[in-house]
Amino acid sequence: MASNDLILLDLFYYFGSTALLIPIFRSIGLSSLFGYIASGIVLGPQVTGLLHHAENIHAISEIGIILLLFVIGLELSPGRINHLKKTILQYGFTQYAITSSIFMGLLSLFSSFSFSTNFVIANALTLSSTAIGLSYLKESDQLTKSYGQAAFGVLIFQDLIIIPVLAIIPLIAPKDGISNDVSIMSIAQTVSFILVFVTLSRFLLERIVNYVSSFKDREVLIGFCLMLVFGTSFLTEHFGLSKALGAFIAGMSLSGSKFKNEIHKFSLPLKSTLMGVFFMGIGLSFDINYFARNFHVVIIYGSILMAVKFSILFAIAKYLLKDFNSSLRFSLTLCQGGEFAFLILSPNLSKHIIDNNTTSLLLSIITFSMLSTPVILSVFDKVLEKSSLEQNTVDNVIQLENIKEAKKESELKKAS
Repeated sequence: MASNDLILLDLFYYFGSTALLIPIFRSIGLSSLFGYIASGIVLGPQVTGLLHHAENIHAISEIGIILLLFVIGLELSPGRINHLKKTILQYGFTQYAITSSIFMGLLSLFSSFSFSTNFVIANALTLSSTAIGLSYLKESDQLTKSYGQAAFGVLIFQDLIIIPVLAIIPLIAPKDGISNDVSIMSIAQTVSFILVFVTLSRFLLERIVNYVSSFKDREVLIGFCLMLVFGTSFLTEHFGLSKALGAFIAGMSLSGSKFKNEIHKFSLPLKSTLMGVFFMGIGLSFDINYFARNFHVVIIYGSILMAVKFSILFAIAKYLLKDFNSSLRFSLTLCQGGEFAFLILSPNLSKHIIDNNTTSLLLSIITFSMLSTPVILSVFDKVLEKSSLEQNTVDNVIQLENIKEAKKESELKKAS
């Protein structure tokens, strides 16, 4: 069969499997990202081996990551961040600083990994799932509650902190098998480049977009924005930084543009589609044989991960929110691993820092925690609902008894 025909067949398998599996996962209350991961596992070499150009999936998925960071930058306007800065700093910074420090400390004590390996693993485990957390808060109508806003602040901070993390990882990765110590000079050069790049972007990009949009041609605006995203990504990679960093800066630079909504309209569906390809790539590279051989280890470590994160989150929330139930909801919503962990642990970024065995274990642990969270939240909601019903029943009985007592007293007074 010709190569072009095989590509068409790959596309048929890709869209066919996602069209079949995504509705199944959604029907049981799970995010569509699990449908994409399951599609990759099913079509991968360890199950059916139907995809003939699996390497192209990984290449396309990088574009999805670039557009994801562009959309995040577009949504995180300085005004929005300023409005939520207290919540972001109180909950987001506190959670990240404490959790990453604890994971770094635990890894230093119980493993023989290098500092760079500990840094990558700690950050991968610290981040929570925006897809799961935000979906749950929106669907259960809890985003406006105090714990919903607190969880939202944590997720926004994680969207922001991923940028410096992605910029640091290439700096600490060994080059050509030689250990690479990060000097103060290299960090200063990187920070200087980012500051200059951000300043120039803020100054120039919005003006250029306004000029391009004056032609009143939507196709020209879309083409220019895509050129801008991929151009800034190429530029930051050329200077030894993450491609995603360039896309994020481009998004942030356009977040104040009056054409932001127009840009958002075309970039969001494109990002969602390509992100689906990214998660399918995760499924393709997911070592199902390793998972099957080490199933008990994955469950134990996955449970430990969730327990540690839950304890930290609960302590933070109990101190700041005070309320027990609110702290419980906040902690359960964010105690899993997240999508950005897959990005941090992707071979393109961390292959020189973490070995394949450790990566397989971490991906399995994070996937287990993400799959467990919706189930735990569903059970928790049912328990809370039952408890609330029982409390209402008790209150109603007490109220009825009080009415009866008051009626008896009234009748006795009348009789006397």
